[in-house]
Amino acid sequence: MVDPAQVTGAARFDSDLKPPGTLHAAFLRCPHAHARVTSLYASAAEKMPGVKSVRLLKKPGAEILWALDEVAIVAAVSEERAGDAVRAIAVQYEVLPHAIEVRLGLEAPEQEPDAALAAVPIRFKGTYKLPAVARLGLEPRGGVCIGTDAGAAPWELACAEAARAARAPVKLVLERAAEIAVGGGDPAVIAQVELGASADGKLAVWLSRSFSSGGPGDLQLPHLFTVPDQRHRHTAVATNTAPQAPSINQACFFTMTALDDLAALLAMNPVDFFLLNLGLAGAVEKDSVEAIEIADRLMGWRQRWHARGDAGKRSVRRGLGLSLGGGVQMADVAVDVETGLVRVVKLVAVQDRAPEADAKEAEGRLRDHLALGVSRALCEEKVFDPVTGRPLGGDFESYKIAGLRDAGELVIHLKTGAGKPLESAPEAAIGNAVANAIGVRVASLPLTPERVLDALEKGKPA
Repeated sequence: MVDPAQVTGAARFDSDLKPPGTLHAAFLRCPHAHARVTSLYASAAEKMPGVKSVRLLKKPGAEILWALDEVAIVAAVSEERAGDAVRAIAVQYEVLPHAIEVRLGLEAPEQEPDAALAAVPIRFKGTYKLPAVARLGLEPRGGVCIGTDAGAAPWELACAEAARAARAPVKLVLERAAEIAVGGGDPAVIAQVELGASADGKLAVWLSRSFSSGGPGDLQLPHLFTVPDQRHRHTAVATNTAPQAPSINQACFFTMTALDDLAALLAMNPVDFFLLNLGLAGAVEKDSVEAIEIADRLMGWRQRWHARGDAGKRSVRRGLGLSLGGGVQMADVAVDVETGLVRVVKLVAVQDRAPEADAKEAEGRLRDHLALGVSRALCEEKVFDPVTGRPLGGDFESYKIAGLRDAGELVIHLKTGAGKPLESAPEAAIGNAVANAIGVRVASLPLTPERVLDALEKGKPA
């Protein structure tokens, strides 16, 4: 259900708050992805009428490691005065070489053949890639600080310090370019996965290595399953992008994508493949079996599923895909093989709900997660200018976001259970459905028409 307050503009966010005497904050941001501050003077800004506080967040000699990092913050009586003061700060940089792409080391020499893989009759190897994405919502990040000293994001801390220095409430709202660059999100990740299974489809070996941009943090693979022989190595590649750690949703995507490809190699219905291997899922096995059965009924999976690539010869082809996270998601997609356009027809999600939880609120949160997953599956991707190292997207065109209408029909079933944390990752279900429809894997998100057509032209399964 859509929240009427949000679509009519009646909903109030932090950015709408304005306590009496509120000042407005603005940042001086570095335009370079990698630079050193050589000089920084704020005396002209401090003397301007209406400017109540100027704080230098970097000092001469400081190294800037990503574009739009905060250099100074100004608090003034209006947004216009704050902007004028920022422009009055004199700063010079020594621009340094930058790196924004994750090469991910997959060109390195292959390891020696693995004994565990050599011992099983079915083997599969795939490489998949996820782009860096921002976490954009209806509400821009920001807040109103009244001299607090609670720890949070760097810009929030700077706002709180500005409020304390000015002895007045200070309002800060990130502009869209900063929201995309430093407002949080997931890093770009690429993973190479090798799988081994018995002839009847029982998973026996998982070998993987992954590389991500951004800051520290591990990518835990495989997600949900504990394979008898499993090894994983993750490397965080140093790039001049804001630090971000890999997420559970990304781990889910790589796991469910690789397992779906293995099921296709085995010529197995993914439902049968996952049911066969859920004994490796530990404590969530029983709940997952029940959730798959419910989702199967709501989607009509067994009646409608076809083998990968057996969708006929029409220009628009339908396919089904499955994914596990904290629940089960199934996707029904239509793919136009002449234009490469992917349309999500229907999403089914089955999720636990704690007995005491509010059903309406839980359904709304899950609906939001599903819509976000559709957006990431179809269009969200941080694109960086190779010359400046800055992410594009401040013009609302370079960083596209799908709308609720793009999610198709949403069918949600909340079953009473332990109420596990929400882990809705329909990106994998949608990607698997596209592979089922067109017969080849589109190994990188988002599923743009160009990538779909490129996969069809190559015509080789992952």
